Amino acid sequence: KPHLPATTELPVCKLCGEQQSFFFQVEFPEGHAWSGKTLAVFQCTRCVDREGFIPKMLEGELQGIDIPSGFLTEYQTNFAFLVYNSGEGKIVASYEDVIVFKPWRLIPTSTPGRAGSKVGGRPRWILGNEFPGTYDNRAKMRFLLQLEWDYEFAIHKDAPKQVSMGIGGKPRLCEQPFYRLFLQNGLYFFGTDLGDEETLVYCITQID
Repeated sequence: KPHLPATTELPVCKLCGEQQSFFFQVEFPEGHAWSGKTLAVFQCTRCVDREGFIPKMLEGELQGIDIPSGFLTEYQTNFAFLVYNSGEGKIVASYEDVIVFKPWRLIPTSTPGRAGSKVGGRPRWILGNEFPGTYDNRAKMRFLLQLEWDYEFAIHKDAPKQVSMGIGGKPRLCEQPFYRLFLQNGLYFFGTDLGDEETLVYCITQID
């Protein structure tokens, strides 16, 4: 179950109106650029949209790009990145969990560019460097975390199946006992360097 501030509502899909599924959350550790903050990640698993398999990408050369004002809130249609001060989070008892709980055990390393999933350090790119430059020409973007490609989120046996795209573009239910987050691509999360003024998240996907 997610931990969220009491004033934060569970996100609803802007495409179908259903409550989004909670995938994971990370409380950023001491020494991280977002130390003291928590990121909770949701995505809708009840509908499918050809334009919404992965977060919308900016056009042009992505390395060093300036992310326009408003983009990081507007692109959250069938997914949500909720950021809050960690001390404000309380368990959302009313949420019916569908993904099997699995703790991620973080191991400190002196190799910031190592491969695999990580919190902090440097991104290990699959295709090429797409590290964004700034947000709204006023805030640097910081690397938050990386989730290795092909990650499977195991679900409870009675959880609803994830809706995917079938032959001819028709929605169909996946039979696998897990959910896919953004097609199981490699995920790179970046955040604004604005303190508590605006804590916004930019997610880039790559696949081999």
